[in-house]
Amino acid sequence: MSGRLILNGSQDFQSRNKLFLHVLILLIISASSFYLGYKLSPQAQANGILPLSSKIIVSPDAEDVFISLINSANKSIDVEVYLFSNKNLANAVIAAKARGVTVRIILENRIEGDTNDEVIALLKAAGVDLRFASTDFKLTHSKFFIIDKAISVVGSHNWTGAALTKNRETSILTTEVMAVKPLLDLFENDWSIASPV
Repeated sequence: MSGRLILNGSQDFQSRNKLFLHVLILLIISASSFYLGYKLSPQAQANGILPLSSKIIVSPDAEDVFISLINSANKSIDVEVYLFSNKNLANAVIAAKARGVTVRIILENRIEGDTNDEVIALLKAAGVDLRFASTDFKLTHSKFFIIDKAISVVGSHNWTGAALTKNRETSILTTEVMAVKPLLDLFENDWSIASPV
């Protein structure tokens, strides 16, 4: 992957004022890729998640990959996503919380309609730590999550049935420190300025 540049994210470019909505993720895969040494759980390995430094997740048919990643979490799951209505992912998150995984989720509150409402109610009832994204930004349109502070997935996937099972969506799964660490720092910042649900 030497010298290759990968640009992936959920950018909306408006030609009139060149407005960028929240996060531009740029991953540069260096010539000296290194093995992070992170060990995936046996469950993650059984579900086909390989300890590679990076791979692309493509929809449709991405729901099982997202659920396997959630199920592989041993310590923490941090999620920042615009839309979250997929009950299968919600149930996986609730199961992770029940087995002692620390779960934090940031959602955008300024969406049209009630897309997130049912899942918010399920997650709150299960004691999942939820916050609404800061109003410091026009919108928080980010779509990323971090497992055990070592695996990140960032791209165009909302956590909806359509995004994971019907639409053409792409995200990048990586264990590269140069991608995971800045996302973790971004999440911590956004968490600190977000408001409780």
